[in-house]
Amino acid sequence: MINAFDPSAAFTYDSACQNNGIHIFALMLSAMRELAKVENQCIDSWLIVECQDGTIELRTTDGRLLQQDGQGGCKLLPIHSQSSSYNFQLLRVSDKLDKVLWNRDGEYSTTMRQQHDQNFGKEKELWMLRSPSHGTFLGLTLDNNLIISSEASFWQVDENFCLTHTSDSPARRQHYRRMWKTQSVAYVETMRKKHLAFALGTMTIEMALDLTQHLLANLFFRSGIEGMCHDTRPPSVRTLLFHTAELARKEGHPDWVQFVALIHGLASVLTCLRSNSSNPSNVASKDDGNSDFDWTIPVDARVMGCKASENSIFQEFRTLNPDQDDPRYNTTNGLYNEHIGLEDFLLSWTSNEYMYHMLKHNNVRLPTEAYAILRLLPVVDWHKWGNHESLSNEGDEEVKPFVADVYELFKRSRDAAICSRSSTEMSESECRELLTNHYSLIANKYGAGGILEW
Repeated sequence: MINAFDPSAAFTYDSACQNNGIHIFALMLSAMRELAKVENQCIDSWLIVECQDGTIELRTTDGRLLQQDGQGGCKLLPIHSQSSSYNFQLLRVSDKLDKVLWNRDGEYSTTMRQQHDQNFGKEKELWMLRSPSHGTFLGLTLDNNLIISSEASFWQVDENFCLTHTSDSPARRQHYRRMWKTQSVAYVETMRKKHLAFALGTMTIEMALDLTQHLLANLFFRSGIEGMCHDTRPPSVRTLLFHTAELARKEGHPDWVQFVALIHGLASVLTCLRSNSSNPSNVASKDDGNSDFDWTIPVDARVMGCKASENSIFQEFRTLNPDQDDPRYNTTNGLYNEHIGLEDFLLSWTSNEYMYHMLKHNNVRLPTEAYAILRLLPVVDWHKWGNHESLSNEGDEEVKPFVADVYELFKRSRDAAICSRSSTEMSESECRELLTNHYSLIANKYGAGGILEW
């Protein structure tokens, strides 16, 4: 913080680095808004100093220089130290252009002053601190110590030069950007017409689970980043689904919650049906001129046909949406009568939405609450932030706490399966035993044990 800056220390620092350019006060924080550390010591503010070659130094406000310690961590050199071996480039990952913008081969580049004058970029965009000498990146460990890693690490920067470390990735931001550009009322209606015929193929739940052992549970995974995840590939979709179902079982949820946990991500198998289909009309996931958008990837859903909530994920891309300026869809209630109820909502076309309709089509006899959870689980701005209250009815409000509770369970399972160092891929025999001795019995109980149309 600027208020924490010591002018006398700055004078000492300036006298030691008088050949360098402007410097800007900055904070470096973890995703939990905790101060970044060097050798377990919290640093309450930093100086970002622009050097003559366009790179930057990171110094404490008393002038100590940030350097690598030779073992992947960081250390602080004395006030008068000079070294260009661990200067950094401040690189913006452009949401618009799908590339990092930096000074090489005539690509876009700006000085620090120009970046600051241009409001330093949007607060949600991703930035990297890269060492041009070593090709490494500045990141944070789980205990908030600064480290140097060969893996890209990302930060978000606000107008006050507060750098907040994030586990977000360019791939995830680009996927949500495409979602906002693609998911409109017209698109959802097209997807419903195309996929609710359920003509892609037939298979059992067991067959679908077998296919998902070859699909990654997190397509936005970055291996080995800042010690957050194990240094191997993420688990398969099958492992994640069994992991989630087993957590629901362990915590005493009804068998139909366990079943929903097991099948909620199975729309991902449609990519396999698509690749194996000889009929070009049977395109499961990349549709209708939107070849770069895959709707089978699990994401948060939103209510279509009315004004998007301020709490919608990546709402900074909302201006890209085709319905944004349509007077039919940009009011609070939009297409709907007040308190119409969520069952009659038009939701964005997602994996959960497909599975909801697929099970109904196949006359699977799950309780009403199970279908509500399956469909409404990804509508986070409703069950977490309380939006769309003018549209939901009494029944929706009664089920909301339960939906929110199951959402948190699914989130804990996903975090544990993908980010835990101890998490491992489930073996074929483990999955087969769980299915045979427990989950197939639940599927049969609710009429989902046989061949289903997909």
